[in-house]
Amino acid sequence: MATVSDILIIGAGLSGVSLAYELSQKGLQVTVVDSGDVGDRTSATNQGGVRQQFFDRANILAGSKTLEIVAGFEAEMGVDPEFRNIGYAFMMGRQSNTEHYLASVKRQNELGGATTILSPAQIAEQWPTIETSDLTMATFNPDEGCINARALSRGYFEASGRRGVDFRLNEEVIRFETGGDDITRVITTANAYSAGLIINACGPWAAQLAYLYGRTLPVVARLSPIYIADDGPTGVAPIPMVIDVEQQVTVCPNPVGTMVGCSEKVAVEHPGWVPKTNWALMPQMFGKAKKRCPFLAQLSMTASRTGYWEVTPDDHPIIGHDKSLNLFTVAGFSGHGISIVPGLASSIAAAVVGEAPEIDLGLYDPERFENGHSASNELWGSADWGTD
Repeated sequence: MATVSDILIIGAGLSGVSLAYELSQKGLQVTVVDSGDVGDRTSATNQGGVRQQFFDRANILAGSKTLEIVAGFEAEMGVDPEFRNIGYAFMMGRQSNTEHYLASVKRQNELGGATTILSPAQIAEQWPTIETSDLTMATFNPDEGCINARALSRGYFEASGRRGVDFRLNEEVIRFETGGDDITRVITTANAYSAGLIINACGPWAAQLAYLYGRTLPVVARLSPIYIADDGPTGVAPIPMVIDVEQQVTVCPNPVGTMVGCSEKVAVEHPGWVPKTNWALMPQMFGKAKKRCPFLAQLSMTASRTGYWEVTPDDHPIIGHDKSLNLFTVAGFSGHGISIVPGLASSIAAAVVGEAPEIDLGLYDPERFENGHSASNELWGSADWGTD
């Protein structure tokens, strides 16, 4: 006998649990299935950055709404997301496409964002530990910062549970059964499920899941290593979240230790559930980071936090109904998920049930690639370091 619900969400990462919460508020019976625990994979293996500095209108609006949600999250959900209001600084050198960033600042300001443009002298004055001699400008938004992404997922999970969402964890989906144009049953390693609508929210594993129901998704898993410094008794350096556009590296102050990441990602054809840290990448990333933040030379990279990015060809997610199956895709956030998923969740829930979304989801149309209408590049995306 299959467990029956209105909506079956496959994936209990931030996308799945935030959408479950929003759909439960519409009075729908929601079941969430995941092969692991809540938010313990991609949603927990990142720097936790939340920002509204994007280029496209939908992403700017989603990022702004996420920051609003984070501000009231503990009061609504009962879990502190541990927001650290350190700001975001995109720093550009001589080869950077500054026009793209200047245009994005104009859009952000028009939509209420507080982003400003800083000269190298202003950067040096605010953050003396940052090397500015090769910079031309930076864009800075003081309202942005970092959160504990695992706590954010846990808050949505607990609030969804209070609203009756049924979570079935540690069950891997192994088969789909179809009848006509519908998926009639979803079979896991432990149970069978039936729902009016199936939602693929599997992140880096979305394409592998799609293969099981006879679809292809242009979502590639890319290894995302983050290396963590032992800051010692001096504590975390007083800097914002630094995005070095020209060198394609990030430096993020964090209570667990300063984090170094990069946009270059290695594609993984068959991602396992637990990615292995590739320490061979660390010297190159750390070397670039030290050029921008020389204080790192006094530190040692002693730990890592490695996960996957779920990357699409244009670095925007795929959100929408399948052309024929009773299936909806929410995947491919390309490293932007923490920033835009909470802000988009209510609009996605509206689209699921046929209502008009608050934020226009046209940017994320599932058919845009086959129609040749893929979107413009975002401010920060995934560069290709080949295949592992």
